[in-house]
Amino acid sequence: MLAFVTCAALEVKGGGDVVSQATAAGPAVAVLVGLTTLASLIPICAGLHGKRQGPGPFTLDAELLNGRLAAVAFAAQIVLELQFQNTLF
Repeated sequence: MLAFVTCAALEVKGGGDVVSQATAAGPAVAVLVGLTTLASLIPICAGLHGKRQGPGPFTLDAELLNGRLAAVAFAAQIVLELQFQNTLF
């Protein structure tokens, strides 16, 4: 979700498309992806996966749905930008 919002904001400010942003960031992108993946595995390893985490709108199901929708939107953004050779925003 952060990647999609960050890339969209940078595109609006004239930062180029997603691929050029990732290329310019260099190894920082790989480190961020690795840390995010590791953080995603922690609840699974702690045995919390599938358990409700408390009251309010931030339930496990809501967060899974939001994350999946953000991943699909981010992938679609990359595909469209590569296809049309232009920024989406």
